[in-house]
Amino acid sequence: MWKKHLMREIELGTLNTKRYRTLWREMMTRIKMPQIAEDVKIAWHNFDRALDIKDYRLSCKISSFVEDSKNVRRISVTQLENQLQKSWENLRRILSDYQNETKAHRKSYDMLKNKDEKDQQVIAQQLLHTASLFEDIRKFQDKITTYDSMAKKNISKILTEHDFFQKTSYILKNRLLSEQTKDKNHLKILSIKYNKMIKHLEFLVIKGKRLLTLMQICRKYELQNEKIIPFINHTESSQVLSPYQIIALSDWNVSRQIIDFQDMTNFWRQFSVVQMTTMQLRSKRDKLKAEARHLRECISFYITQKE
Repeated sequence: MWKKHLMREIELGTLNTKRYRTLWREMMTRIKMPQIAEDVKIAWHNFDRALDIKDYRLSCKISSFVEDSKNVRRISVTQLENQLQKSWENLRRILSDYQNETKAHRKSYDMLKNKDEKDQQVIAQQLLHTASLFEDIRKFQDKITTYDSMAKKNISKILTEHDFFQKTSYILKNRLLSEQTKDKNHLKILSIKYNKMIKHLEFLVIKGKRLLTLMQICRKYELQNEKIIPFINHTESSQVLSPYQIIALSDWNVSRQIIDFQDMTNFWRQFSVVQMTTMQLRSKRDKLKAEARHLRECISFYITQKE
């Protein structure tokens, strides 16, 4: 308990000490303030006096420096004037000596100057002439460039046309070869069909002869009222059939003869279709030949122009 009381007394003593110090400082400041103000005024007057003394000394030194500078300047000017006078006299003497020594050279110089002026005039004329020639060369170069570009364009067009016609001729040639191959194949087919047709016609002629013979034989056995349309002999040199031939013909199948007549009708229909197809192929072949002839003429004309 007494420790707490002691600590409290110490704290209160510390606070009182701080407060008394502050009051002491304020009191001492109020006491010393008039003396401090007087000391400041004295120091300010001493500072002003020292500045005045410095200003006076500086002004004295400046005036003496200016006076010395003027004296030095006057001495320097006098020396420079003397040197300039001597230099001028030396220059005049040198110029007179130079004029006397270079009199002949001046005459030569005047002659060279006149010649140089004439040469400069000639050079100026040559420069103008050269400039005009350069302008002409530039124009010719522009024309050459233009013609070169036009020639390149024309050459590119010609090469393009050449490639086009070459490709076209190649395509047409291949097409013509393929069409010729097709025509040959069709011709082979037609030849085969023609041979078959010839054989069939020969067979039909034989059948027709047999049929007429049978009709003539049947005609012999017809009654008078059954004879409506007479049959003419199929050949002028027809002979009388033997009994063996009559028996063989009587055994012939009539229905077979009717089917053969129907086949004959179908044959002529097929023959007309084949004939029309052949005519169309021939007209197409003629057109292709005309186109190939025209392309050959164009290519030969193009090659002639290129050469």
